Amino acid sequence: MGPKGGGDTIRIGLFATLRGDEPEGAEALVEFFRELERMPGIAQGFHLYAYPVCNPRGLATTPETNAAGPDLVGEFWRGSRQPEAYYLEREMGVHGFQGVITLHAVEDTDRFLAKSRGSILDTALALPALDATRGFAPTVDRLAPGGDGLLPTAFLTATDELRPVPFELNIGIPRRLRAIFRVRGTVAALKSILDSYRTFIAHRQDI
Repeated sequence: MGPKGGGDTIRIGLFATLRGDEPEGAEALVEFFRELERMPGIAQGFHLYAYPVCNPRGLATTPETNAAGPDLVGEFWRGSRQPEAYYLEREMGVHGFQGVITLHAVEDTDRFLAKSRGSILDTALALPALDATRGFAPTVDRLAPGGDGLLPTAFLTATDELRPVPFELNIGIPRRLRAIFRVRGTVAALKSILDSYRTFIAHRQDI
């Protein structure tokens, strides 16, 4: 829970390790919350809910999938019988997140990727997040959200059942980078998203 801001508290869900062979997001979330302990003002006005290991059985036993087999990324809001999908859907419904950020590991690239559910959010949130990673992914020479086909096309909030309708960003963490740069770049992207969303909300309220 960040320090109280000037308006209503913004609830954001942070999800990682939906696939058992992608621990990179969990590592980055741990470091992100360590930084928030040192500098809580980063989260001013936010209540952040972290789910660093969404697929514990998959992480422990089976690459990519959960222990029962299906890829969790495509199991949400389809009446899935997978317990991970069921309980995470409940978390999203109960807490009523205004935003959801999902961290994925991506192959075949050494730069960070980002994809939202719309061009407005790409401009307002994804582009600044990618810009924040420049110092950690030195080969980044083009800032264009979309994921380049390497990010999952499914979103956790692709349903009419959630109110309010949250924004959602998929962030791709490049495995080609050294671990320290993966973590620091992801932390920088998350900090940028919080800051950009404050600005986005303030502008929207002024309109």
